[in-house]
Amino acid sequence: MLGYATKAFFSIPVLVILVLDILALRSIWRDESRSEITKLIWTMIVFFFPLGGLIIWWFFGSKKY
Repeated sequence: MLGYATKAFFSIPVLVILVLDILALRSIWRDESRSEITKLIWTMIVFFFPLGGLIIWWFFGSKKY
């Protein structure tokens, strides 16, 4: 049985990934240079693969300024 400290340890990374995914989705949908289908594809990647999709989007989908 997991103790309180173990549950808190596992929930903090999950919360961080959730916040980063929400920020990624916000960035994806605010980008006016992308087509709707491209936005939908990136949304599905980030939604179905929360950590992996976030990493893939960071390297291949986000704009580097």
